[in-house]
Amino acid sequence: MSAERPDRGLPATGRSVTERYQVSVDPLADNDPYAFSLAFIGSGRRVLEVGCASGHMTAALVAAGNSVVGVEVDPDAAAEAANAAERVHVLDLDIESISAVEHELFDVVLAGDVLEHLRNPAAALDDVLTRLRPGGDLILSIPNVTHADVRLHLLEGRFDYAESGLLDRTHLRWFTRASLRRLLANAGMVAVDLRRVTRPLGATHIEVGPAGESAAITNFIRSDPDHDTFQFVVRAQRLTDHEGPIDNDVLASPPPRWDLQVDRDVEELHEYARNLRSALDERENSRLARVQRACHQSLATVRRRLSRNASR
Repeated sequence: MSAERPDRGLPATGRSVTERYQVSVDPLADNDPYAFSLAFIGSGRRVLEVGCASGHMTAALVAAGNSVVGVEVDPDAAAEAANAAERVHVLDLDIESISAVEHELFDVVLAGDVLEHLRNPAAALDDVLTRLRPGGDLILSIPNVTHADVRLHLLEGRFDYAESGLLDRTHLRWFTRASLRRLLANAGMVAVDLRRVTRPLGATHIEVGPAGESAAITNFIRSDPDHDTFQFVVRAQRLTDHEGPIDNDVLASPPPRWDLQVDRDVEELHEYARNLRSALDERENSRLARVQRACHQSLATVRRRLSRNASR
């Protein structure tokens, strides 16, 4: 469930999902989307795992005491996942409905890094939620496109796709904290628990050039509390499962961390601009500049006269 799991066909490399996305799942790992999701789910629950790949997360869920039904687009990967799952449906979420083939209601719907690979993630989410029983949990893992490395990459006029990561070439949709919150709200859901998988600036394998060397720019970007968020891992529930409004939406955008360093950097930029303008004005109005302009004008006059004489 890294930010690179595709849910549509084969990756650009031509390798199968089984070959490319088989990973080891450590339930005790720090800063890890699998461990966060397992902690949200717990044990003794019926789980619908959407985008189960070849079953690495499926096996971890079963080992934790859960029972799992999988959904996967790649037939070979689905066949492997079936070794751990009760059953696996092979279907394309962009053109097929889970509700048409699966009629059971589940305690948990898990979609680890799936929605960003779909043409219409909202429609797919609406459909899969028909399989969530009242009081159940939706667990999502979503990459964050506002990570500092992506911002610096864009600042340099670049958006270069890669084989994996935040700019995985199989991503069709990109999400921020705010757009993920809207997606859930439109589906009648609210986030009730949140974990962030973090990567520091420069640690996402996105090439960052000169913009990343500017203290003023990087400090400004770091003022965003999500500048190092690589993935959001969210536990959400239906609004109708709560008697009153949810006051604590964990996806509400935190305020920027403006600090004195950022203020100083911005002020230094303004001071530099003021000094540069002052120096240019002073040079423009200096005596030397006036003499230079007079000399250029005289030389131009001489050249015009010589040109006229030569043409006679």
